[in-house]
Amino acid sequence: MHEEILLKTENLTKEFVSKAGKTVTAIKNINIYVKRGEFVTLLGPSGCGKSTTFNIIAGLLTPTSGAVYINNLNVTGKTGYVGYMFQKDLLLPWRTVIGNLLLGADILDYDRKKAEQEAMEIIAKLGLAGREESYPAQLSGGMRQRVAFGRTLMFHKDLLLLDEPLGALDSQTREYMQEWLMQVWSEFNITILLVTHDLNEAILLSDRIYVLTKQPGEIKAEIKIDLPRPRSAATRRSPQFGEIHYQVNQLIREEETFEELDFAKEIP
Repeated sequence: MHEEILLKTENLTKEFVSKAGKTVTAIKNINIYVKRGEFVTLLGPSGCGKSTTFNIIAGLLTPTSGAVYINNLNVTGKTGYVGYMFQKDLLLPWRTVIGNLLLGADILDYDRKKAEQEAMEIIAKLGLAGREESYPAQLSGGMRQRVAFGRTLMFHKDLLLLDEPLGALDSQTREYMQEWLMQVWSEFNITILLVTHDLNEAILLSDRIYVLTKQPGEIKAEIKIDLPRPRSAATRRSPQFGEIHYQVNQLIREEETFEELDFAKEIP
């Protein structure tokens, strides 16, 4: 398991020009990989370039230098190779639950009958059976995120990028959704690359964590999470979880401390 490399980045660097005309490096020499079936997380201080890295992998930004490979194909600057779920669910308010899941089928002109059958199966697995004809305004925050996740699955991409997908939820709902996400990741046998600011979330969910430095973001450490699966809320109380939390937290705090002292840094 986890032997085939699905995603690989080579020396990704991205520079922006600020309003004052100064060149600012957002990320520098980012080298990461994700094996098929893995759950990997990017973690680091605010402004370290996590979302910039995601946008480059998704083809929404072109790197200043470096390359992105998916299934050994150079996809640098090209869209359509990953599923991308943002922090905001971005559901279409005029479409029902099943209508939102069928968005990809409508855009890509999939077989409608087959897509509807698949959507109904996904809705059931997401715990939303009976809500097929509900509109987003009639759903809780957790339900809306599940619909957004299901819609992302319906695009049939090998790799899912999740950018703070649970960040807008209250703490109780977020913990529930973390366990739900672990369950569907395992059940659907999917590959996930996650961005989060939540250290507990990263440790609970991940096989590996990449810790980024302050701007310009570089890979500071790669941490393998050896906690046994399946994991649950009880996993957070284990001594091993606490040890990993301390280790990763120290790495991040080193970056945040220096960032706070660097008042003169210009952010694009």
